[in-house]
Amino acid sequence: MIKKLVSYSLYFVLKGISFLPLSVLYAFGFFVYILLFHILGYRRTTVNTNLSLCFPEKSSAELTYIEKNFYKHFTQIIIESIKSFSLSKTEIDKRVMVDPLLIEKADSYYRNGQSILIIMGHYGNWEWVPLRLGGSTKFDSFAVYTPLKNEAFNKLVKKNRDRFGTRMIPSSELKTKENALKSAPTIIGFVGDQCPVHVESSYWTKFLGRDTPVFKGFEKYAKSLNASVWYCEMEKLKKGYYRLNFTHITDTPNEMGENEITEIHTKLLEQSIQRRPEYWLWTHRRWKRSHLKPSDKT
Repeated sequence: MIKKLVSYSLYFVLKGISFLPLSVLYAFGFFVYILLFHILGYRRTTVNTNLSLCFPEKSSAELTYIEKNFYKHFTQIIIESIKSFSLSKTEIDKRVMVDPLLIEKADSYYRNGQSILIIMGHYGNWEWVPLRLGGSTKFDSFAVYTPLKNEAFNKLVKKNRDRFGTRMIPSSELKTKENALKSAPTIIGFVGDQCPVHVESSYWTKFLGRDTPVFKGFEKYAKSLNASVWYCEMEKLKKGYYRLNFTHITDTPNEMGENEITEIHTKLLEQSIQRRPEYWLWTHRRWKRSHLKPSDKT
């Protein structure tokens, strides 16, 4: 009961803060950056290790430059996530442009009854994507996510993410909802750069120069739904403004080889990171299970 009360209190405090102008919140965010980077050193060991191993060709000065810019971007994501509690649909549409390629094709997919599956990474500000895509097409839109451990706070955050039409599906419930998703054409989004728990059933590939286990669930559902498959890059234009760029992978997933879709979207994400590495989430331990790679797989 106390935990629930704390969660609701935190939610309403954050929602109250979210009504402040973004310019004010960004000014506060600068002090958060100082706190996280210079004072607390939040996960700096993880960030340093990841950057050094992924970019061995870069000098110490170059790595430090990326690291500092990452922490600045990271604090802006925190601010923008808080702001999302009160952000209007008009404002989110203004701040997140959408590549017209997918929108133009969406009507024809809808008429043909074909679903669209979108895969992206923790790049740019992924928290704003469900808010932006909800209601942007004729499709019902869904996003697969990993629930927060605090159940009460998770419900409140989920309610906020749902409010413009995109419905959040916990990854643990996706299998049970598969038949329902097949009943009508939908847009469903996945984040594909998390660290799989069950590495023995994962696809292994080289990602940023490192042996990396990758979820195969996205490819499985693409084939099960016979969906059109797209990679989404959330390009950062400037502070608080983004563009969703889409790369078409296939309209015929069942004609693709095993793990081919998984390999393609992983390499596309890698290219995005190599262009602007500071916009990826370097604080998460993406390779914490890489030592468990089976010796008979490459």
